[in-house]
Amino acid sequence: MSVAHARIAVASLFVAISILGVGFVFGYWHSEGIAGAVGGSALFFVIMACVHLAGYLLYVEQHSPVHAEAISPWASFDYSPQYWPALKLAVFLQLVLGVLTALMLDGGRSFGFLKVALIGHWIGILLIIGRRPHSPTKVDIFLIRWGVLLLLLVAAGIAPFIWLMIGEYHLSGWERLWH
Repeated sequence: MSVAHARIAVASLFVAISILGVGFVFGYWHSEGIAGAVGGSALFFVIMACVHLAGYLLYVEQHSPVHAEAISPWASFDYSPQYWPALKLAVFLQLVLGVLTALMLDGGRSFGFLKVALIGHWIGILLIIGRRPHSPTKVDIFLIRWGVLLLLLVAAGIAPFIWLMIGEYHLSGWERLWH
């Protein structure tokens, strides 16, 4: 397939999916209010545009040769190579947990717990790597790999006690700050 054909295919697919998707999203959220329906539809449109653009760029770049200069910046990574497998597993686990918690029908509670756990996990990863960049311990590697699960359990465990102290609201954390 030529680049011109790829552009036509991606553009037509984008138009078809966007029209259908925006229509369905708007129809679903219209009962909640016009602002939510327009916002959800716009978000869907932007996400689809990014996905299609990324797919097109990956398609175009797949046949271009990789130059040696493009590889050299990664060779200058000045940290222990033991961090890479742990970081790869941590990112994969975070993506899987993100998708699963986003799909749960609990009003966003579990996804909120995950957001807190992700922030804490990445702060911990940066502190661990910053403290021992060349000689990680087994505990460091374990916490990088599985820390998000531990923090997710802690966040879900202490949330009911925090809600007892401050009260549980239907508003999100950002909305509570402005009210």
